[in-house]
Amino acid sequence: MHTVGTDAEPVILTSYADSAPGEWEGILLQGGSANLDYTIVRNSEDGILVGALDPSDNVQIANSVLQSQISAAVHPAVEGSFA
Repeated sequence: MHTVGTDAEPVILTSYADSAPGEWEGILLQGGSANLDYTIVRNSEDGILVGALDPSDNVQIANSVLQSQISAAVHPAVEGSFA
């Protein structure tokens, strides 16, 4: 997943209604690469779920906002913790 907005025009990931937390599942990052830059993730159950990643996977989140989630903004989708 690659989203690259700007400070003036960020990419917004939300539900169709965009009115309350929990209206959609959120983003699952599982393998591969991801780059979220100037991106707003809002009104999801979980902001970003991080699944199984290899050391060679490249995930970058910069200049972005995670807002109005029911659960944690970023958390593992499998048992364990972040290194």
